[in-house]
Formats: sequence, structure tokens, C-alpha cells
Amino acid sequence: MTASKRKEAYRIYIYLGALFITSLVVSNLIFQKFFFWKPFGDVTIFGASLFEISVGILPYPITFLITDLISEIFGRRKANQIVTTGIF
Repeated sequence: MTASKRKEAYRIYIYLGALFITSLVVSNLIFQKFFFWKPFGDVTIFGASLFEISVGILPYPITFLITDLISEIFGRRKANQIVTTGIF
């Protein structure tokens, strides 16, 4: 691998890591906000007419995708580095 390709791969790794940490922080900051949804209008099904879901679940799947991409492209060690960095 040439030096320019290695530098480009490292840049992609940094961008993916930054996106992972941003998604993780955002999902933890907005987890107490709730989204109410009435999919069937005023019709009740099993006594419930609406879903109450935390908004924090929306950016969380991005963290899984990024971890999976890093693991496939850069290996398990680099993926573990990103996850550990995100925890701290």
C-alpha cells in the first residue's frame, strides 16, 4: 500500500470514528425526549392507541453500521478502539 492510500484510509477511519462518537453522544443526549405516534388514529388495540418511543433510538443504528463497517474494512482491533474511545 502506498503512502497516499494509507493516508486516505486513515482519513476515512477518522471520519467514521467521528461519526460514530457523534451518533453515540447525540443518542445519549436526546434519550429523554419522546415521540408519540398514533398509527391507527383513535382506534385502540389491546388498550393502547399510541406508541411512546424515545427519540434516542433514531441515531443509535448508525453506531452499529459504523462499527460494522470499521470492523469489516479495518479489522476487529480498530473497531474495538473506536468503541472504547466512544465509551470514554
